Amino acid sequence: EASEARDDVDRALNSDKYTSRSDWSDYWLNFISKQLGFENCVQNIKDIDIALKDLDANVVLLFDGLEDIFGNISSNEQQKMALMSLLDLPNKIQELRKPNIGLIIFIREDYINAVISQNKGQFINRYKPYYLSWDADSFLQLAYWICSKANVINAEGEKVYDFSRRELIAALEKLWGRKLGKNDSNEAYSA
Repeated sequence: EASEARDDVDRALNSDKYTSRSDWSDYWLNFISKQLGFENCVQNIKDIDIALKDLDANVVLLFDGLEDIFGNISSNEQQKMALMSLLDLPNKIQELRKPNIGLIIFIREDYINAVISQNKGQFINRYKPYYLSWDADSFLQLAYWICSKANVINAEGEKVYDFSRRELIAALEKLWGRKLGKNDSNEAYSA
């Protein structure tokens, strides 16, 4: 289903049908409607939300892998319009009263810089609490948390943020050892 969705977006990007952000906004609404199985054409996000309410359904849409679709974002105006229209959708959802629809868009910072020219700081500040940044501590915490969910090494997920880096490394050594080779080897430390 994901490859079909990607193909649908590719076809739209290569057509002459979508020439403005408004066209792209309509495209994304129809795309979402189609993905949810609503074959009728919708006029706005509220129509989709009403259809979900009628079904007593709550949906969170996830957009990931945008760099695979928008490979020329810095130089292609069509891709910029399409992506900017997609990034406008959370604002439209926010206008709904008790929405049954949610949206998560994973997007790299360089893509934000490429498509947003006005109020970029405001956009970044708005979503700053959701910013994913991977550093050594984040990775170790994620690895430990996954161990807790997999019931490995007696990891307790609720304590993941209580540990210092040194404590996390020590706990994870039970999973992957101290070094990439034997503990007395000249290999790198596993953490």
